[in-house]
Amino acid sequence: MKSGYSIRELENLTGIKAHTIRIWEKRHGMFQPKRTDTNIRYYSNEDLKKILKIAALLQQGLKVSAITQLSNDELDEYMLQQMHQEEETDHSIEAARKSLLTALTDFDEETFNKVFSLVLLRHGLTETITKVIYPVLENIGILWITGAVMPAQEHFISALVRQKILSATDTLIHKTNSNEKWILFLPVGELHELGLLLANYIIRSTGRKTIYLGQSVPVENVIKVAMATEATHICMFAVSVKDKLEIKKQIQVLNKELPSIKTFISGNPTLIQSLKLPTTMQYLQDVNSLNEILTTKLFNKKQK
Repeated sequence: MKSGYSIRELENLTGIKAHTIRIWEKRHGMFQPKRTDTNIRYYSNEDLKKILKIAALLQQGLKVSAITQLSNDELDEYMLQQMHQEEETDHSIEAARKSLLTALTDFDEETFNKVFSLVLLRHGLTETITKVIYPVLENIGILWITGAVMPAQEHFISALVRQKILSATDTLIHKTNSNEKWILFLPVGELHELGLLLANYIIRSTGRKTIYLGQSVPVENVIKVAMATEATHICMFAVSVKDKLEIKKQIQVLNKELPSIKTFISGNPTLIQSLKLPTTMQYLQDVNSLNEILTTKLFNKKQK
Protein backbone atom coordinates (compact mmCIF):
# COMPACT_ATOMS: atom_id res chain seq x y z
CA MET A 1 0.00 0.00 0.00
CA LYS A 2 1.31 3.45 -0.88
CA SER A 3 2.62 5.48 2.06
CA GLY A 4 2.82 8.88 0.42
CA TYR A 5 1.14 11.06 -2.22
CA SER A 6 2.26 14.06 -4.18
CA ILE A 7 0.00 17.09 -4.05
CA ARG A 8 -1.13 16.40 -7.64
CA GLU A 9 -2.15 12.87 -6.69
CA LEU A 10 -4.21 14.30 -3.80
CA GLU A 11 -5.88 16.68 -6.23
CA ASN A 12 -6.82 13.82 -8.57
CA LEU A 13 -8.11 11.62 -5.75
CA THR A 14 -10.10 14.20 -3.80
CA GLY A 15 -11.14 16.84 -6.32
CA ILE A 16 -9.52 19.56 -4.19
CA LYS A 17 -7.18 21.84 -6.14
CA ALA A 18 -3.49 21.70 -5.26
CA HIS A 19 -3.32 25.43 -4.46
CA THR A 20 -6.25 25.01 -2.04
CA ILE A 21 -4.45 22.20 -0.25
CA ARG A 22 -1.37 24.45 0.08
CA ILE A 23 -3.52 27.24 1.54
CA TRP A 24 -5.02 24.85 4.10
CA GLU A 25 -1.54 23.70 4.97
CA LYS A 26 0.00 27.16 5.38
CA ARG A 27 -2.93 29.19 6.70
CA HIS A 28 -4.66 26.63 8.91
CA GLY A 29 -1.90 24.15 9.67
CA MET A 30 -4.07 21.20 8.65
CA PHE A 31 -1.19 19.08 7.38
CA GLN A 32 2.49 18.64 8.03
CA PRO A 33 3.72 16.97 4.86
CA LYS A 34 7.11 15.32 4.80
CA ARG A 35 9.64 15.90 2.06
CA THR A 36 11.60 13.62 -0.21
CA ASP A 37 15.37 13.79 -0.56
CA THR A 38 14.76 16.14 -3.49
CA ASN A 39 12.65 18.44 -1.26
CA ILE A 40 9.27 17.50 -2.80
CA ARG A 41 6.26 17.43 -0.46
CA TYR A 42 4.44 14.14 0.04
CA TYR A 43 1.34 13.46 2.09
CA SER A 44 0.31 10.45 4.18
CA ASN A 45 -2.74 8.16 4.09
CA GLU A 46 -4.06 10.08 7.09
CA ASP A 47 -3.75 13.32 5.13
CA LEU A 48 -5.71 11.77 2.25
CA LYS A 49 -8.53 10.67 4.54
CA LYS A 50 -8.65 14.07 6.24
CA ILE A 51 -8.89 15.91 2.92
CA LEU A 52 -11.74 13.64 1.81
CA LYS A 53 -13.64 14.46 5.00
CA ILE A 54 -12.94 18.19 4.75
CA ALA A 55 -14.07 18.26 1.11
CA ALA A 56 -17.37 16.62 2.03
CA LEU A 57 -18.05 19.07 4.87
CA LEU A 58 -17.17 22.09 2.74
CA GLN A 59 -19.74 20.99 0.16
CA GLN A 60 -22.30 20.98 2.94
CA GLY A 61 -21.63 24.61 3.80
CA LEU A 62 -19.17 24.46 6.68
CA LYS A 63 -16.36 26.98 6.82
CA VAL A 64 -12.74 25.94 6.83
CA SER A 65 -12.16 27.86 10.06
CA ALA A 66 -14.76 25.69 11.82
CA ILE A 67 -13.48 22.45 10.34
CA THR A 68 -9.94 23.08 11.56
CA GLN A 69 -11.19 22.94 15.14
CA LEU A 70 -12.47 19.36 14.75
CA SER A 71 -10.52 16.22 15.60
CA ASN A 72 -10.57 13.21 13.27
CA ASP A 73 -13.26 11.53 15.39
CA GLU A 74 -15.29 14.73 15.42
CA LEU A 75 -14.96 15.01 11.65
CA ASP A 76 -16.42 11.51 11.30
CA GLU A 77 -19.29 12.24 13.65
CA TYR A 78 -20.04 15.59 12.04
CA MET A 79 -20.16 14.02 8.59
CA LEU A 80 -22.75 11.50 9.75
CA GLN A 81 -24.81 14.24 11.39
CA GLN A 82 -24.72 16.35 8.24
CA MET A 83 -25.78 13.39 6.12
CA HIS A 84 -28.80 12.96 8.41
CA GLN A 85 -29.74 16.61 8.09
CA GLU A 86 -28.66 17.42 4.55
CA GLU A 87 -31.53 18.09 2.17
CA GLU A 88 -29.49 18.65 -0.95
CA THR A 89 -29.22 15.20 -2.53
CA ASP A 90 -26.01 15.89 -4.43
CA HIS A 91 -24.26 17.06 -1.29
CA SER A 92 -25.33 14.16 0.88
CA ILE A 93 -24.37 11.64 -1.78
CA GLU A 94 -20.94 13.21 -2.24
CA ALA A 95 -20.42 13.11 1.52
CA ALA A 96 -21.36 9.44 1.50
CA ARG A 97 -18.85 8.68 -1.25
CA LYS A 98 -16.02 10.33 0.63
CA SER A 99 -17.00 8.64 3.89
CA LEU A 100 -16.93 5.24 2.19
CA LEU A 101 -13.51 5.96 0.70
CA THR A 102 -12.13 6.72 4.14
CA ALA A 103 -13.78 3.56 5.50
CA LEU A 104 -12.16 1.60 2.71
CA THR A 105 -8.64 2.70 3.59
CA ASP A 106 -9.11 1.48 7.18
CA PHE A 107 -11.19 -1.65 6.47
CA ASP A 108 -13.78 0.08 8.68
CA GLU A 109 -16.95 -2.01 8.39
CA GLU A 110 -18.79 -0.07 11.11
CA THR A 111 -18.48 3.24 9.28
CA PHE A 112 -19.39 1.56 5.99
CA ASN A 113 -22.59 0.15 7.52
CA LYS A 114 -23.59 3.48 9.05
CA VAL A 115 -23.10 5.41 5.83
CA PHE A 116 -24.71 2.77 3.64
CA SER A 117 -27.77 2.58 5.90
CA LEU A 118 -28.21 6.37 5.88
CA VAL A 119 -28.11 6.59 2.10
CA LEU A 120 -30.27 3.48 1.71
CA LEU A 121 -33.04 4.93 3.86
CA ARG A 122 -33.05 8.18 1.89
CA HIS A 123 -32.53 6.98 -1.68
CA GLY A 124 -33.30 3.25 -1.85
CA LEU A 125 -31.03 0.41 -2.94
CA THR A 126 -30.76 1.15 -6.65
CA GLU A 127 -29.66 4.79 -6.25
CA THR A 128 -27.36 3.85 -3.36
CA ILE A 129 -25.50 1.42 -5.60
CA THR A 130 -25.48 3.53 -8.77
CA LYS A 131 -24.87 6.98 -7.27
CA VAL A 132 -22.63 6.08 -4.33
CA ILE A 133 -21.07 2.63 -4.64
CA TYR A 134 -20.22 2.68 -8.36
CA PRO A 135 -18.43 6.06 -8.16
CA VAL A 136 -16.51 4.82 -5.11
CA LEU A 137 -15.41 1.75 -7.04
CA GLU A 138 -14.31 4.02 -9.89
CA ASN A 139 -12.22 6.01 -7.41
CA ILE A 140 -10.73 2.75 -6.20
CA GLY A 141 -9.52 2.25 -9.75
CA ILE A 142 -7.62 5.54 -9.48
CA LEU A 143 -6.25 4.48 -6.10
CA TRP A 144 -5.00 1.26 -7.65
CA ILE A 145 -3.17 3.17 -10.37
CA THR A 146 -1.37 5.27 -7.76
CA GLY A 147 -0.68 2.24 -5.58
CA ALA A 148 -2.84 3.66 -2.79
CA VAL A 149 -4.95 0.56 -2.15
CA MET A 150 -4.44 -3.18 -2.15
CA PRO A 151 -6.69 -5.57 -4.10
CA ALA A 152 -7.96 -6.78 -0.72
CA GLN A 153 -9.55 -3.39 -0.10
CA GLU A 154 -11.58 -3.58 -3.30
CA HIS A 155 -12.63 -7.10 -2.29
CA PHE A 156 -13.55 -5.77 1.16
CA ILE A 157 -16.01 -3.17 -0.08
CA SER A 158 -17.36 -5.42 -2.86
CA ALA A 159 -18.08 -8.17 -0.35
CA LEU A 160 -19.95 -5.76 1.92
CA VAL A 161 -22.03 -4.38 -0.95
CA ARG A 162 -22.75 -7.91 -2.15
CA GLN A 163 -24.13 -8.75 1.29
CA LYS A 164 -26.36 -5.67 1.22
CA ILE A 165 -27.83 -6.49 -2.19
CA LEU A 166 -28.43 -10.13 -1.25
CA SER A 167 -30.14 -9.10 2.00
CA ALA A 168 -32.38 -6.64 0.14
CA THR A 169 -33.24 -9.29 -2.45
CA ASP A 170 -34.19 -11.75 0.29
CA THR A 171 -36.74 -9.28 1.65
CA LEU A 172 -38.65 -9.17 -1.63
CA ILE A 173 -41.95 -11.02 -1.79
CA HIS A 174 -41.35 -14.10 -3.92
CA LYS A 175 -44.85 -14.23 -5.39
CA THR A 176 -44.57 -13.45 -9.10
CA ASN A 177 -47.18 -11.58 -11.14
CA SER A 178 -45.63 -12.28 -14.53
CA ASN A 179 -45.05 -15.24 -16.84
CA GLU A 180 -41.53 -14.05 -17.56
CA LYS A 181 -38.50 -16.05 -16.45
CA TRP A 182 -35.16 -14.24 -16.55
CA ILE A 183 -31.81 -16.05 -16.50
CA LEU A 184 -28.96 -13.93 -15.17
CA PHE A 185 -25.30 -14.91 -15.54
CA LEU A 186 -21.73 -13.77 -16.05
CA PRO A 187 -19.79 -15.32 -18.95
CA VAL A 188 -16.72 -17.52 -18.43
CA GLY A 189 -13.89 -15.48 -16.94
CA GLU A 190 -16.15 -12.72 -15.60
CA LEU A 191 -16.21 -12.34 -11.81
CA HIS A 192 -17.51 -8.77 -11.27
CA GLU A 193 -20.93 -9.56 -9.88
CA LEU A 194 -22.36 -6.38 -8.35
CA GLY A 195 -24.10 -5.16 -11.51
CA LEU A 196 -25.71 -8.55 -12.10
CA LEU A 197 -26.85 -8.79 -8.48
CA LEU A 198 -28.45 -5.36 -8.73
CA ALA A 199 -30.17 -6.33 -11.98
CA ASN A 200 -31.49 -9.44 -10.26
CA TYR A 201 -32.90 -7.30 -7.45
CA ILE A 202 -34.54 -4.86 -9.86
CA ILE A 203 -36.13 -7.59 -11.99
CA ARG A 204 -37.46 -9.46 -8.96
CA SER A 205 -38.83 -6.27 -7.45
CA THR A 206 -41.19 -5.99 -10.44
CA GLY A 207 -42.72 -9.41 -9.75
CA ARG A 208 -40.77 -11.33 -12.38
CA LYS A 209 -39.08 -14.66 -11.71
CA THR A 210 -35.30 -14.81 -11.94
CA ILE A 211 -32.91 -17.75 -12.22
CA TYR A 212 -29.58 -16.46 -10.96
CA LEU A 213 -26.59 -18.49 -12.19
CA GLY A 214 -23.82 -16.16 -11.04
CA GLN A 215 -20.17 -15.90 -12.06
CA SER A 216 -18.21 -17.46 -14.92
CA VAL A 217 -20.96 -19.65 -16.36
CA PRO A 218 -20.27 -21.66 -19.57
CA VAL A 219 -22.71 -20.72 -22.32
CA GLU A 220 -23.65 -24.38 -22.76
CA ASN A 221 -25.00 -24.41 -19.20
CA VAL A 222 -27.05 -21.30 -19.85
CA ILE A 223 -28.62 -22.93 -22.89
CA LYS A 224 -29.51 -26.09 -20.93
CA VAL A 225 -31.09 -24.09 -18.11
CA ALA A 226 -33.03 -21.91 -20.55
CA MET A 227 -34.49 -24.95 -22.29
CA ALA A 228 -35.29 -26.77 -19.05
CA THR A 229 -37.02 -23.78 -17.47
CA GLU A 230 -38.64 -22.31 -20.60
CA ALA A 231 -36.94 -19.00 -19.90
CA THR A 232 -38.22 -15.94 -21.71
CA HIS A 233 -35.30 -13.53 -21.16
CA ILE A 234 -31.58 -13.59 -20.50
CA CYS A 235 -29.47 -10.89 -18.85
CA MET A 236 -25.68 -11.04 -18.88
CA PHE A 237 -22.90 -8.65 -17.84
CA ALA A 238 -19.43 -8.36 -19.34
CA VAL A 239 -17.18 -5.97 -17.44
CA SER A 240 -13.58 -7.13 -17.41
CA VAL A 241 -13.32 -10.20 -19.64
CA LYS A 242 -10.21 -9.64 -21.76
CA ASP A 243 -10.93 -12.22 -24.46
CA LYS A 244 -13.18 -10.28 -26.81
CA LEU A 245 -13.29 -13.14 -29.32
CA GLU A 246 -14.55 -15.53 -26.63
CA ILE A 247 -17.37 -13.17 -25.64
CA LYS A 248 -18.29 -12.75 -29.29
CA LYS A 249 -18.40 -16.53 -29.69
CA GLN A 250 -20.65 -16.95 -26.65
CA ILE A 251 -23.06 -14.34 -27.99
CA GLN A 252 -23.20 -16.08 -31.35
CA VAL A 253 -23.93 -19.43 -29.68
CA LEU A 254 -26.71 -17.93 -27.58
CA ASN A 255 -28.23 -16.29 -30.62
CA LYS A 256 -28.08 -19.52 -32.62
CA GLU A 257 -29.39 -21.88 -29.92
CA LEU A 258 -31.93 -19.56 -28.29
CA PRO A 259 -33.18 -17.29 -31.11
CA SER A 260 -36.62 -16.77 -29.54
CA ILE A 261 -35.28 -15.56 -26.18
CA LYS A 262 -34.71 -11.83 -25.80
CA THR A 263 -31.21 -11.27 -24.41
CA PHE A 264 -29.92 -8.14 -22.69
CA ILE A 265 -26.23 -7.45 -22.18
CA SER A 266 -24.64 -4.78 -20.03
CA GLY A 267 -21.24 -3.89 -18.60
CA ASN A 268 -18.18 -2.38 -20.26
CA PRO A 269 -19.57 -0.10 -23.02
CA THR A 270 -16.33 -0.10 -25.03
CA LEU A 271 -16.33 -3.88 -25.14
CA ILE A 272 -20.03 -4.38 -25.79
CA GLN A 273 -20.47 -1.70 -28.43
CA SER A 274 -17.64 -3.28 -30.44
CA LEU A 275 -19.40 -6.67 -30.60
CA LYS A 276 -22.09 -5.85 -33.20
CA LEU A 277 -24.94 -7.47 -31.31
CA PRO A 278 -27.51 -9.56 -33.22
CA THR A 279 -31.10 -8.32 -33.42
CA THR A 280 -32.21 -10.66 -30.63
CA MET A 281 -29.89 -8.88 -28.21
CA GLN A 282 -30.12 -5.43 -26.68
CA TYR A 283 -27.42 -3.38 -24.97
CA LEU A 284 -28.34 -2.02 -21.54
CA GLN A 285 -26.47 1.20 -20.88
CA ASP A 286 -27.30 1.26 -17.16
CA VAL A 287 -29.89 0.23 -14.57
CA ASN A 288 -32.15 3.08 -15.63
CA SER A 289 -32.37 1.44 -19.04
CA LEU A 290 -33.37 -1.81 -17.36
CA ASN A 291 -36.02 -0.03 -15.30
CA GLU A 292 -37.45 1.55 -18.44
CA ILE A 293 -37.62 -1.81 -20.18
CA LEU A 294 -39.37 -3.43 -17.24
CA THR A 295 -41.91 -0.66 -16.79
CA THR A 296 -42.74 0.36 -20.34
CA LYS A 297 -46.30 -0.48 -21.35
CA LEU A 298 -45.22 -1.64 -24.80
CA PHE A 299 -42.78 -4.15 -23.34
CA ASN A 300 -45.34 -5.45 -20.86
CA LYS A 301 -47.98 -5.86 -23.55
CA LYS A 302 -45.61 -7.91 -25.67
CA GLN A 303 -45.03 -10.32 -22.82
CA LYS A 304 -48.74 -11.15 -22.33
